Amino acid sequence: MGYHLPPLYRDDVRDAHGQPIIGLPIPWHLYMASGLNAAVRAYLYGGALSLDAIDRVGAFLVYWLDAPCWRSHRWERETDRAEYEAELDALTERAHTAFTRTALAEVVAGCIELGIDPL
Repeated sequence: MGYHLPPLYRDDVRDAHGQPIIGLPIPWHLYMASGLNAAVRAYLYGGALSLDAIDRVGAFLVYWLDAPCWRSHRWERETDRAEYEAELDALTERAHTAFTRTALAEVVAGCIELGIDPL
């Protein structure tokens, strides 16, 4: 994966209790990275995906999964935290090696299962 997004995350959002959510990722359609919007739109709408577009979508998925907010959740049981973080780590590794539309879709599906829909 040659393309990457800088680790810029939002700290201006609050949860239902008024507490700040630290490290929230910027949604893809608001991220002003060159070519990212076109790549994600092509992925979402079934358009042709160049290797560069696949690289950009994969890089966005890595960026999304690396967001600090997903790891700052307070868990009642430490085993729940460990399982969740292991799933995040596995998805991040899969995103780094997602070189096809199908592989990207598997990462997106895994994110949705965790409740962190990236797209």
